[in-house]
Amino acid sequence: MPIEIIVAILGIETSYGHNKGTHPTLETLVKRAFGNYRRRNFYRKELESFLLMSRENAIPPLAIKGSYAGAMGYPQFIASSYRHYAVDFNQDGKIDLFSDPIDAIGSIANYFDKHQWHDFGEIARPISLSSTHLKYAKRSTNKPKKNTQYWRNKGLSIDPDIPNKTKLAFIRLPQQKIDETWLTFWNFYVLTRYNHDNRYAMAAYQLSKKIKQQFNQNNH
Repeated sequence: MPIEIIVAILGIETSYGHNKGTHPTLETLVKRAFGNYRRRNFYRKELESFLLMSRENAIPPLAIKGSYAGAMGYPQFIASSYRHYAVDFNQDGKIDLFSDPIDAIGSIANYFDKHQWHDFGEIARPISLSSTHLKYAKRSTNKPKKNTQYWRNKGLSIDPDIPNKTKLAFIRLPQQKIDETWLTFWNFYVLTRYNHDNRYAMAAYQLSKKIKQQFNQNNH
């Protein structure tokens, strides 16, 4: 798992721990589970996961604060994600995503591993699409299902270094004047498992490139 992706996500989510949220999480989940909110069933399950999480990790539920929607800690995990993906990465005998950045780093890596991140796989490339082919680019999450050969047969101009069997998808990102179009690989789709918004995934990807570039410059 590229460390620059993890660093980018920690920056986007909480400014590296400086903004983990000030909303009492128990109150947030109770209101959303039983109030006049959409997705009440989802939040009822999250409330159950939250109470189990606090018991399993010996954290007083009233002491936990997070985002307005119930996300918590350095990586802004919801309660069910905390229970499924959080790990004791520094091996100190406890899982702590609220004050331990090492556990947070390992937990984000574990999240992507469990969602089948491909080591050394590409994430995205910009691509120009003709008006005929623009229909293939989605504004919503687009899972790669068709391989490169399929798209070449459709008449799309795909970079020659991409193997015929590689599965691809295409997205559109709204801009002020004209939408950006991108060719996306499996790992971009995995990024959208963390947050389903294509713009979030692209921000994480582009920030990670800047982080890696800066790191390399500083270490020459």
